[in-house]
Amino acid sequence: MRKSALKRKRTSPTEISVQFDVRGASIRKTGIATILQLTDDSIDTDKLYTILQATVASNILSKYQILYYNCSLHGWETLQPNAMLSTDVLKYNNETPILDLLLEDVRQLPDLDLIEDVHNNTTPALLTPNFAIGMWHSKTAYNLISLQRSATQLGAQFVFSISDRMKNKEPLKQRVQGETIPIHEYKTLLDFSMDTISNEYEWVCIEMGGIPLNKFVHPKKAIYILGSEDSGISSMLRSACKHVIELSSVRSASFNVAVAGTMVMYDRHVKECKENGLAEE
Repeated sequence: MRKSALKRKRTSPTEISVQFDVRGASIRKTGIATILQLTDDSIDTDKLYTILQATVASNILSKYQILYYNCSLHGWETLQPNAMLSTDVLKYNNETPILDLLLEDVRQLPDLDLIEDVHNNTTPALLTPNFAIGMWHSKTAYNLISLQRSATQLGAQFVFSISDRMKNKEPLKQRVQGETIPIHEYKTLLDFSMDTISNEYEWVCIEMGGIPLNKFVHPKKAIYILGSEDSGISSMLRSACKHVIELSSVRSASFNVAVAGTMVMYDRHVKECKENGLAEE
């Protein structure tokens, strides 16, 4: 009875905390929150979009579907521009009113047609390679350079690192002979997501416990993510990827990170060649 009484006495808030996260196959926390002042008993959605645009460029923001959590209905709804929301949608944490926003990357959600194709033993057609590959939480620049060389040979657009732990980055600055694709460095997973979403890639995690590589059908547009040399890939990032693939082995299940990436790219290359009649069965 006491809790019910408190809820009835709660007055309309004068300010709220606006928090937003990013979702692909799962929700990735950004830790970003902003205070929004209210002038009446409603929330102006245009002001919410202004908050998002202050952090995410408009051309990038347009690639996401924007949702908000309606606490009164216990579910996510589309955030429409030029609209007013009731404060009933807010949730409360220690009497602090909070509105949760979600930037949804629909390309990372399960592809029901593809799942049905797999069950029916059909294989979608493979098209021209359009992919990138990189490492999460990498420790050494030399592994990234080795991956860059293989990726250049096998047709990747670029290689990348996310939240690296490299103490010595001097090798990345050295000039190399011949053509090489660029290395992109991202400080956070959010930076990586916002920079690559426009290209409509599907995220592929390379980690033990996934689909065997020999049975995997590579997406037309893919980003392959390798774990760090010592601790692999985080459970958060793994669950955010649309696909998880693993490499079979005779002895140890662990490969050098650059070698693992090269094996995946070569598998993609061979399957592309067979699909397009450029190699013998």
